[in-house]
Amino acid sequence: MKQVFTILLLVLSFSFKLNAQTKKEIYKFSEDISTKLEKDTVPWRFQSAAVDYSISGNYKKALQAYDMQGAERQSISTKDSLYFDNFKPTNVKDYIINRSKKERVIIINEANNNSMHRVFTTSLLKGLYKNGYRYFGLEVLYDTLINKSKFVNLKPLQ
Repeated sequence: MKQVFTILLLVLSFSFKLNAQTKKEIYKFSEDISTKLEKDTVPWRFQSAAVDYSISGNYKKALQAYDMQGAERQSISTKDSLYFDNFKPTNVKDYIINRSKKERVIIINEANNNSMHRVFTTSLLKGLYKNGYRYFGLEVLYDTLINKSKFVNLKPLQ
């Protein structure tokens, strides 16, 4: 019995080592992102770097990298400017939660390079759940086993 247990333990430890060596971590160090950005020549390199910085939690560098794309800010006409002057600030979270009581679907747009958008969306979930919402759709999610685990898992279950 002791010999069988030892063999089983060796087999399991060997399989864990093989598994650990093949998995890739999705988070990148800032230095690695910067190096790739300097060497990369593809037109979308700034957006890719911004997303990588955002996922790694470097909010400021994500915004800086995205701005490096050189997109021009559009100016608005005087008429449009006067139109926007009539708007009054409101708490958008409260607005969305209250509006969700009358709607069947709520759609939130977010920029992949801006982690604050995901933080904001997360802040809505309890209120939306309280108002009867039970389904949450995402554009991109790398965790293919979310329906089994019932939560996002950066290292999916085997």
